[in-house]
Amino acid sequence: MRKTILILVFVFSLISLCKAEVIFKSDFSKGDFADLGWIVKGDWDIFKYGVKNDPGPVARYPTNKPDGGTLTKKFEEVKDPQKLVLSFDYGWGWGSEDQGADSVSIMLLDSNGDGYIFTIGRWKAKWCFQWGIVKNGVPPKERKWASEDMDFTLKSIRDPNFEKLGHVIITREKGGNWIIKGENWNKWQGGTVKFSDNTVSSFSQVVLYGTKNFDEQVFNNIVLDVTK
Repeated sequence: MRKTILILVFVFSLISLCKAEVIFKSDFSKGDFADLGWIVKGDWDIFKYGVKNDPGPVARYPTNKPDGGTLTKKFEEVKDPQKLVLSFDYGWGWGSEDQGADSVSIMLLDSNGDGYIFTIGRWKAKWCFQWGIVKNGVPPKERKWASEDMDFTLKSIRDPNFEKLGHVIITREKGGNWIIKGENWNKWQGGTVKFSDNTVSSFSQVVLYGTKNFDEQVFNNIVLDVTK
């Protein structure tokens, strides 16, 4: 009996160790940037469009603002975890669903500002998903593309036929295996990008990176889960 109890304690301990921990969860309808622990640099704001199928208040980088406006969420450093999952809603306030000039960018960095940037466009091409290595908080000029063409088109919030924001899940497995899934890619049939890179393995901040645009870049429901 005692042996059985010890085995059960051991098993439950392993389950507890492998359980994902929510590092943070940000819904911009729940408060302002300061309330939610985000550091603002530049012209980011929280904005509600007030349209049909309104997604509610979202983090917005407005039109015609300079590159480099950032919205940063810092957290206790995680070092090469078993699994890291960063998910978020994204989209645009204006523009046609196939506006090739549009993109949104999010970075996952360590305390030195080194890490990764992920950029998602709004067209039907492999270059509409790009990733690259960030150094000292500066995105690289040269980036890698998706391995195959996919449909990344997405209706804007002000489109009369808008239904909901896009949703992306970025998963990093221990050792540097990356899996990025877009639920809205390929006309909501879903799509996946995979690559391996372990240049940076510790992370302590998520950064929304605003760029000069004509259609308003938006994010919401940003969640970071880590299995240590």
